[in-house]
Amino acid sequence: MPIGILFSGGSTPGRIKLKPPADVTDFQREFIELKLDKIWVQIRQGSFDDDCHSS
Repeated sequence: MPIGILFSGGSTPGRIKLKPPADVTDFQREFIELKLDKIWVQIRQGSFDDDCHSS
């Protein structure tokens, strides 16, 4: 996921695209996987069943 940084150099403003370091990307991926694991555990336990049928 590129991160855009705006800058103005000279007469025409431009955009530089930077890529996060691999370790940041790995950290983000692990964080997302942990969150998804927690959500799936809640789904398996039926935590969301009451919310879906109450409307």
